[in-house]
Amino acid sequence: MMQISVVMTTYNGEAFINQQLDSIIKQTLLPDEILVCDDYSNDSTWGILESYQIKYPELIHICKNEKNIGFEHNFLNLLKKAEGDIIFLSDQDDVWYSNKIKSMYQMFERNPNILALSTAYDLIDEYNSTYRDIRSVVFNNNKRLKKISWKDFVIHPKYPGMAMAVRKSLLNQVSWIELSKVPAHDWLLNLFASIHDGMYLWDNILTSYRQHKSNVIGSSANKHISDARAMRISTTVSLLKTYELFLEICEKQKYDNNKIELGERLTRICKKRMELIESERLWALIRWDISNYNYLTLRTFLGDVYMGLKIKLEKG
Repeated sequence: MMQISVVMTTYNGEAFINQQLDSIIKQTLLPDEILVCDDYSNDSTWGILESYQIKYPELIHICKNEKNIGFEHNFLNLLKKAEGDIIFLSDQDDVWYSNKIKSMYQMFERNPNILALSTAYDLIDEYNSTYRDIRSVVFNNNKRLKKISWKDFVIHPKYPGMAMAVRKSLLNQVSWIELSKVPAHDWLLNLFASIHDGMYLWDNILTSYRQHKSNVIGSSANKHISDARAMRISTTVSLLKTYELFLEICEKQKYDNNKIELGERLTRICKKRMELIESERLWALIRWDISNYNYLTLRTFLGDVYMGLKIKLEKG
């Protein structure tokens, strides 16, 4: 039987960390280890983690960084310590369905080609109420398994780590990457899984993805900020980093020209978008988006439209 690890990073997560840990501990198939690394929280998160470790000393293992290093680096460092053959990634504030580990474990067993498996999820708020958000991915919960190509993933990187698990063998593929260049741990893992024909999406809702004003990423509440232009610049900078790293990986790994050409095209598109956003040539930006629509996500396009309308209204 394959060993199972759960890795979780925390930072000021006192509000929901109990619910997240309880949902893992109550799984129908328990993991062999739960590794949690706190990123120098200044609330009661560490004390909560200590209480869980005392209660479950054989299952839960905790550590604390001496300074805040960011969730991306914290996750990648923690992944190296995981001993399981299958490694589940966990946020600090979600709720797992009780059959999540067992269901995904069995899918890995039945499909040895899977390197990274993402599943469907629903959305909950801070009061545990489910809701819909038109900006989020809509799942049918039809239980279908779909292979994600490298091209589809690079253009539409919409698979959050809180809903995924990976084989430990995948970690060997990413160990040489310089951490300072990695925009997100889940993006890196999914990228290499897709390049090696091992990235899959299972349309089976197994996680409740919590959205609240303190989310590090993902929260729609974070989008209600006054400076729409600054928000778009920040988002575009993040995208540009992913495309530049993708290009660097392609060149170092000597991947085929199709991958390199796509990376170069996405980089050019992103740099042009940055230029138009910074100069506030908003309608030129919308026209640019439309002409390159096949290489943008719907969320990116709608975000640009929202920014344009907001700036126009603010200027009167």
